[in-house]
Amino acid sequence: MCYSVAMARHWDADLKIGDEHIDSHHEEIFHLVSTLDGVIRKNDRAGLGELISFLEHYVVEHFQEEESLMKKTRFKGFKEHYSDHIVFKARIASVRRMFDAGIHTTHVVYGIRQFVDQLMLHIQTIDVKMVGITHVKKNTSKKITKKKQK
Repeated sequence: MCYSVAMARHWDADLKIGDEHIDSHHEEIFHLVSTLDGVIRKNDRAGLGELISFLEHYVVEHFQEEESLMKKTRFKGFKEHYSDHIVFKARIASVRRMFDAGIHTTHVVYGIRQFVDQLMLHIQTIDVKMVGITHVKKNTSKKITKKKQK
């Protein structure tokens, strides 16, 4: 997973693939940057934990949805896409381990920022290749939300 493209940090309608649900997930990632910036300004370690939890759910739920769509439509770029997804899952697990080990907040923030930046770049360079593989479907699902921990 190596990209050499200049990355925009704002959601753009040109990044839509034509699936309302997947598109809304992608847009959430771009908005997550401002959430992360707010957590950094407040030096809010608990907020970092919430962001990590969100991203952990994202890499499971969203990636499963994309992979299912790609399999269903026999998308030719599935292998490349899937291998990127595996790398993302490992990266967020690494960030979680840093956070849980009490590693300094600066390092955790850097890990999250790198993760989100790479995810946005993935959306801009890899996910956009899925444009047109399906018709826009009705959005019957909700945004990905953090599951309550007991």
